[in-house]
Amino acid sequence: MSRSSETKAGNRHDADRGTERSEFNLLRYFSLACISVFVVITSVMCTGFYHTSKRYIRIDAEQHAIPIAENLAPIAFVGGSIPNPGTPEYVLLDAQMREFLKPLRMFKIKIYDTAGRIVYTTDPNLAVGQLDPGNDKLVASLAGAVVSDLETDETVWDLQEEVIHKGTVVETYVPVHRGGDPGAEILGVFEIYQDVSDTYARLPGVIALIVVASVGAMIILYTILFLIVRKAHLIIRSQTQVIRQAKADVEQYAVELEQRVEERTRQLRETLAQQQHDEKMVAIGTLAAGVAHELNTPLGSILGSTQLALDFCSTKLHEVVEEEPGTDGYVGRQQCVQDLQRVESQAKRCREIIRNLVDFSRKSDDERMWEDIGDLTERSILLIEPEARKCGIQIETSIDDEMPPVWINGNEIQQVIVNIMNNAIAAMNDGGVLSINVSNQNQTARLKITDIGNGISKADLPRIFEPFFTTKDVGKGTGLGLSISFRIVKDHGGNILVSSVVGEGSTFIIELPTGLTAVQLDSP
Repeated sequence: MSRSSETKAGNRHDADRGTERSEFNLLRYFSLACISVFVVITSVMCTGFYHTSKRYIRIDAEQHAIPIAENLAPIAFVGGSIPNPGTPEYVLLDAQMREFLKPLRMFKIKIYDTAGRIVYTTDPNLAVGQLDPGNDKLVASLAGAVVSDLETDETVWDLQEEVIHKGTVVETYVPVHRGGDPGAEILGVFEIYQDVSDTYARLPGVIALIVVASVGAMIILYTILFLIVRKAHLIIRSQTQVIRQAKADVEQYAVELEQRVEERTRQLRETLAQQQHDEKMVAIGTLAAGVAHELNTPLGSILGSTQLALDFCSTKLHEVVEEEPGTDGYVGRQQCVQDLQRVESQAKRCREIIRNLVDFSRKSDDERMWEDIGDLTERSILLIEPEARKCGIQIETSIDDEMPPVWINGNEIQQVIVNIMNNAIAAMNDGGVLSINVSNQNQTARLKITDIGNGISKADLPRIFEPFFTTKDVGKGTGLGLSISFRIVKDHGGNILVSSVVGEGSTFIIELPTGLTAVQLDSP
């Protein structure tokens, strides 16, 4: 199956799996929705019950405080006023108040006059005659209203002033009227403190009971609705199964047809690529053979004549002993020897280039042998160096001294190296430096070729090894060089890595196994 077919088929399968997941999620989301509703409803119910219970506790305490204040008013306001502290009447009043309050849940009482001063209290920490400014509840009660408030974490004690615990207290302000008539003059205000800790402490248990009851009811309701939703889900899925199967059959047929077309196209491209490669190699081989035949004879004559002239001039230079070094004759002969040496060197270089060209173009016999990758790289550089020099490109080479041998077909790997270096030269329109590094890393020969050319875009980078893909102008490339190079390296058990930045250059890394690893990869 081709990559595009796999991708399309995978997308279809993903879509089908997505449909299945959505059907399953129907139940999951239903469950989440039910749980969310349960949590919200239970929270609202518990919160409402809590506040309502606090309100009823306060109202109940208030209803208990009103008759107590009415019954104590005639005892407290004898003659319409409270006795002064320290008098026998005040002591008697205090004893009567405490005796009256002992059997009740009321542990503290304060009595205010109409000016808002405390005229009596069972709290020893408060002074009689003390004002309570800013007490809004007291102000409202002096206006005739009964006001109460519930406070938690308050100190509760008995009438013998012994501290018992921190508890919940309801403070109730009750106005008392002359003669007990609500329309009569207000004599003062009773502030009565009641301990409601026991009642308040039962609230969490009641709330827990509500939560348990809610959970039970919600579980029953959820179970019923879940069974209904699940049944509907199964019915819908069974009805869509036939449609999905028919769709799958059509898609499978389309995929198979697409695979056949792509397979035929791939085979045709491979055939054309191989044919063009073979024709190219034959043409290069023919050209190389013709060049070698045409140039070897005159080049041999030039080299031989140069060497004879060089020997003659060197001999004459040493025979002229009567002339002192530095004279015009001596300098001229010395310059002649140096020129002939340069001619000889360049002629030998031409002969080496022709030999490398012939070796490169010779048809591969698929035979492999141990090769020095550093030496092979240097021979490849000799082939492209003239073109690089003509383009103003300087080649910098770095080769490790101790490189292990590689088990390769030298002609094929040389073809890969030359292809990549030629591409690098073509990308460096303004000249620059072409860096070549050969190193050994973890039993792998690593050849790194870096240019500072145009670079390759991110969109084109994944396709550079595809047959017939090229970024060069029409007529300047077939798009086969890198694809052939990639195939050759893979056949050798190696790999080609590429990194590139547009406008900054590209780096190609050729990795080939070395030593015993290479032989194992090459063995059948």
